[in-house]
Amino acid sequence: MKKANAWRAERSRNRRTCDNARRVWTASVPCVNFPRMRAEHPQDRPIRIAGAGPSGLAAAITLARSGRRVELFERRSTCGARFGGDLQGLENWSSPTDVLQEIRNAGVETAFDAAPFKQGIQSSGSRDDFMRFNRPAFYLVKRGDVPGSLDRAMAEQARACGVNLQFGENCPQST
Repeated sequence: MKKANAWRAERSRNRRTCDNARRVWTASVPCVNFPRMRAEHPQDRPIRIAGAGPSGLAAAITLARSGRRVELFERRSTCGARFGGDLQGLENWSSPTDVLQEIRNAGVETAFDAAPFKQGIQSSGSRDDFMRFNRPAFYLVKRGDVPGSLDRAMAEQARACGVNLQFGENCPQST
C-alpha cells in the first residue's frame, strides 16, 4: 500500500511539474495566427479519365453524380469523332436484363436514339433463315457527334453533371 501511495504522489508531482512547465512555455510564446493548413485530401483532387467513349463518359457521369470532380480527356476533337454518324448495335441477347435498362441502372440516361431489332434474316447465300425474338436482340444506335447519337447524348449528360471535358488533349500523367 505504501508503494502505491508513493507512486501516486510521484506521478502527481511529475504531472504538476509538466503542467507548470507547459504553462510557462506557452505563456512565453507570442500568439501568432497561422493560416489554417491542411493536407490535400484525395477527394479534393479531380479524377482524370482518359477517353470520351461510352465507358469513359459513363464513369465520368457516375463519379460526378456522386460528388467528385472529374476531368475527362479525349485526344480527338469530339466524342465519337472516329464514327461520324455510323451505326452500331448494342447487344441485348446475353443478359436477362434489357441493355437499355442496365445503362439506366448504372445512372446514365438513355437520351439517344435506339432502334430495337426483334427479327432478322440470316443467309448463307443458298438458304435464308428468318429469325424472330421475343425481345430486342440488339438496339441499333448512332455513333459520333451527330444529333440523337449515343456519344453526343452522353457528353451532354456529362457536361450537365459538371464534368470538365477536354478535347484534343491526352490525359496528363498522375502526380
